[in-house]
Amino acid sequence: MGKRRPYLHLIIGIGVTLICLWLAVPGSGIDGKYQGIKSAGEALRGADYWWLIPLMGILALFFLSKAYRWALLLHSLRRFRTHQVFPAMMIGFMGNNVLPAHLGELLRMYVLSKSYTLKKSSVFSGIILERVLDGAAIAILFGIAALFLELPLLYKIGGVIGAAGVVLCIAGLTIYVRKTEKILSFWDRRIHFLPQRLHQKLTRIISSGSQGLDILRNPGKLAYVIFFSLFHWSLLTLYIYIVFWAFSIDLPYAAALLVLCGTMVGVMIPSAPGYWGVIQAVFTIALGPLGVVQEAALAASVYYLASQYVPTTLAGLIFMGHSGFRLGEFKSQMESESFDNNLYR
Repeated sequence: MGKRRPYLHLIIGIGVTLICLWLAVPGSGIDGKYQGIKSAGEALRGADYWWLIPLMGILALFFLSKAYRWALLLHSLRRFRTHQVFPAMMIGFMGNNVLPAHLGELLRMYVLSKSYTLKKSSVFSGIILERVLDGAAIAILFGIAALFLELPLLYKIGGVIGAAGVVLCIAGLTIYVRKTEKILSFWDRRIHFLPQRLHQKLTRIISSGSQGLDILRNPGKLAYVIFFSLFHWSLLTLYIYIVFWAFSIDLPYAAALLVLCGTMVGVMIPSAPGYWGVIQAVFTIALGPLGVVQEAALAASVYYLASQYVPTTLAGLIFMGHSGFRLGEFKSQMESESFDNNLYR
């Protein structure tokens, strides 16, 4: 990767974050936005912070369930236990909080593959599958939310498009896994216009990448992981619902499902580290049609994000300190061609 690329992502992310914050803060004009921030601050001061105690328990269970699922997806590479992948996962989440362009995903791939001498491309393909399965779970949860809430037509159209995209991704990855040899054969016979070195690299990644998607060969295991993903994301839905309680926001549980789906879509947007701004915009956009005033929605989003950001970042830094990895080491790898070359190994 070029040395300037991370900085370009950071600049774009900060720009997106500022736009989202402008949309999320109530009021118009500088004076109006200032008053909106003051109103949101008053709502934050009036929140019930005793709810942070159960929220930390739910957050811990959420990350443990995520590590358990990741271990399941990596089963074809190595029979991991949850505690073995948990440190790399937390380091990755910490990376998403402090690095631009979602580099935390590459960071956890880097940490796990280096710790257990795994092919980076295989680990990375498993992370891609994890994201697709997240999309499947979110599509199902959005469908449940739509049954109980009166949503604008645009929201429903977006849900249908998202669900169709997830189905296509799963179908495409399944074909890739089941027909890897035929794909490689076609690649060798038909794709001759690429430079030989690039052609060989892509051949290796096509071959090794399918190893991280092996669960797609087993419909029973795939169904179990999707079902478990519903439980996994239901934990974060409960987290959001309790945040509602902290602000005395009287909405049904389905509203928390809607916000969850919005946040999952929102975090895909390039933004500043930690998803600040994007999450604020999602809360205000999702809760506005349900009658929640913008100041309360904005305050709830800050409460929600800060209560995750601080413990997640601290936990990731602690695990990184114990593991011996350093962010500087990862950044230097990212800025050198060796990282791109090693990704194919």
